[in-house]
Amino acid sequence: MGFTIVLPVHNEEQMLKRTLASMIRLKPDEMIILLDRCTDRSHEVCEHFVPDARLVEVKEQSDWRHHINYLYALGIELAEEPVVLLAQADVSLDPRIRELIRYAEDHVVSFRYLPYLGWNTFTIFVQSLLPFVRRLSGVLAFPRDWQFKYKLISDSELEFDTEVGYKVQKYGLPFIYFRTACWNLRYKYGPERLYEVGRARRLLGRSLWRTALNSQVRLQPPVLIGYLRAQRTVKST
Repeated sequence: MGFTIVLPVHNEEQMLKRTLASMIRLKPDEMIILLDRCTDRSHEVCEHFVPDARLVEVKEQSDWRHHINYLYALGIELAEEPVVLLAQADVSLDPRIRELIRYAEDHVVSFRYLPYLGWNTFTIFVQSLLPFVRRLSGVLAFPRDWQFKYKLISDSELEFDTEVGYKVQKYGLPFIYFRTACWNLRYKYGPERLYEVGRARRLLGRSLWRTALNSQVRLQPPVLIGYLRAQRTVKST
């Protein structure tokens, strides 16, 4: 069974030098890198480390609500292998994925990744061990044709990984979560990214008290702020 790695890149020259090697070790049958309006040396870094990859230049911002969704959807459309693995430029992948990717032939598979060495490394690690916590991270793999059958990633209000999780529940798709040792090498996200996490929780109907607890445990108050902002928007419409 062959698989394609789909990797959007936006000015990630430094990160790519640390993460591309982990993707190469997986020995994908195909690799599609979407160079999204890059103004740094991302293109040259990709050419150097993965000369066989297909480099796709994306020169304009899409009109999709989440541009990242557009990039993944484009990459999946261009892929030629039966399984797609959605990678991220700031995430180093666990070599075990090479063995586990076979499960994505007939499942949506989520591979755990941990923030690199901080408080949330501990909190997310502990949460991932709880049997009643069903997690779906940004490192995902699934059959390519499910994208067209179920529109797993679309021009949605939800970002790609949250949308895939929603579609898994909506359509009752088989799902597996593996506790892999992938690492997010970005030290921290800015508040805008965390606001979006909170907004997504509100759109999915997550409870206020769970969101507040999550925000407090992870020391991420912008998540709760994003949730409350979205709540006000919903009430005013």
